[in-house]
Amino acid sequence: MEVRYLAHAKQLTALDVIPRIAHEFHGRFGRHSGGLVRGYRIEDAETIVVALGSVIGTLKDTIDEMRADGIAIGVLGIQSFRPFPLAAVRAALQHAHNVVVLEKSFCVGLGGVVSTDVRLALSGLQLHGYTVVAGLGGRAITKESLHRTLREAIAGTLQPLSCVAAARLPRTCCATSAALPSRWYEMGQPIKFYQTGTFTVGNRLLEPEQRTVQASVERSNSINSGHRACQGCGEALGARYAVDAAMRATQGQLIAANATGCLEVFSTPYPESSWQLPWIHSLFGNAAAVGTGIAAALKVRARKAGLERNAVRVIAQGGDGGTTDIGFGCLSGMFERNDDVLYICYDNEAYMNTGVQRSSATPPAARTNTTMAVGENPGAEFGQGKNLPRIAMAHEIPYVATATVADLHDLEAKVEKAMSLHGARYLHILVPCPLGWGSASCDTIKLARLARETGIFPVFEAERGELTRVTQIRRRVPVEEYLKPQKRFAHLFAGAGRADLIARIQADADRNIARFGLLADEVTA
Repeated sequence: MEVRYLAHAKQLTALDVIPRIAHEFHGRFGRHSGGLVRGYRIEDAETIVVALGSVIGTLKDTIDEMRADGIAIGVLGIQSFRPFPLAAVRAALQHAHNVVVLEKSFCVGLGGVVSTDVRLALSGLQLHGYTVVAGLGGRAITKESLHRTLREAIAGTLQPLSCVAAARLPRTCCATSAALPSRWYEMGQPIKFYQTGTFTVGNRLLEPEQRTVQASVERSNSINSGHRACQGCGEALGARYAVDAAMRATQGQLIAANATGCLEVFSTPYPESSWQLPWIHSLFGNAAAVGTGIAAALKVRARKAGLERNAVRVIAQGGDGGTTDIGFGCLSGMFERNDDVLYICYDNEAYMNTGVQRSSATPPAARTNTTMAVGENPGAEFGQGKNLPRIAMAHEIPYVATATVADLHDLEAKVEKAMSLHGARYLHILVPCPLGWGSASCDTIKLARLARETGIFPVFEAERGELTRVTQIRRRVPVEEYLKPQKRFAHLFAGAGRADLIARIQADADRNIARFGLLADEVTA
């Protein structure tokens, strides 16, 4: 108890330190960049919006426009959230008539997180207070939605707790667009066995050596049932097979480091976990470095025990955002040092967990929330992004491979081969995302197969920088068959269509086919 109290008391001293450091910074560099709170046009404001983070920029533009219409409104930005600056917030808001707290998070059963602290700061004051939740799931916060919401607050017609979302979504959090089917709540439904432990569905007709790891009653089941992945999630499927294959290859002697992202979020909703092995959640960009640290610790333990190597092996996992973007430097360092880690990238081609924003693995012309389907060149730009498998090859590490969830035997074989080697290894798995791609949940395997059969996603292996094996295309198909089932490419087929952009995508696929020798005897569809 004493430790917790001292930590609390120590943190409260920051309420004095933060303003002093901010003042010193301003004195040296001539600009404000911190402090506890920062007001914008609040001196004579009757309505003040309280917010924190990047939305303040949009709020300032909105407030300038409302000021031009004669509305006395301002914004108070919270610069330091913990410790919460109760006195500073109270001093800034005490003369306002209306206070609107704009939240970008939501606590189920309570409401707004920031507004709870603001209400404490304003205790005893006679103010009209509103909580507005916006930006959840990566939804854009527009000036239009802010105009509408703030004017309702000023008029007194805004509900105490409201959600700002796209126009097609319900405005208030207290109502749903449609009632959930009553069967969702029924008790005593027949139990559905998640895994039967038998050689079912396509495995029972195969020889034992041809069956996947999931068909075995001895599988490790490293990522168990009960996780919260979306229906048809390619990443959940790829991770289950990849990690179970690694567990089989190491006789269960495996530790996993996992970057922040979809896989981490849907598998570990606090305080629960679907993982059935030693598993460490790292930051968004340092899974490779954490894996390296684990491998280094195991190496030291082996030396102290007089062993050449520790029997425990290490894998690091991340999505394309945590691999090709945020974690790129740590991953390259792991390759350069040849650390004994298998890094697995589950590539769903965007930042799906935060609302479908473009990553450097997003394909050209694809629509995301940051590459909208507008203008002369809609969607993601051509010529941008990173080809991580080829970059990994350039490091000349022991093993590089690509795979898809359309061929699970190939995926398992590559994981097992990677675990038979030592040093830095990289496996890049294409995992379609129904939510972000705008595809049917039943089409995940189909799309992964089409990505390979069109040449858009070449499947290969390389050792020490040299190509050693490719999975050749069995039936070549045009890229349109891959693009059409995905809403992120719908703008290429709307109206007169964009045959020019489709041709450029086809040219990229053709280049992959030629570069990797994906056709033995070309057979066109």
